[in-house]
Amino acid sequence: MIYYRQESYDIVGAAMRVYNTLGHGFLESVYQEALEIELERAEIPFVREKNLAYRSFCRFFFTRVSQ
Repeated sequence: MIYYRQESYDIVGAAMRVYNTLGHGFLESVYQEALEIELERAEIPFVREKNLAYRSFCRFFFTRVSQ
């Protein structure tokens, strides 16, 4: 079950427009910038590179990286 059907459709549509325009082979940062442009054009609010805390994953990941 999709809770935010229209929002999900709009976000996936923006991502597909980026991929269909650029194709494959670019660095992640290129797709990230292009997706930001598409989301702004579609007036979809977003936060770029928001920190994500999911259970103990972040604690484990940042502990391992810091060592």
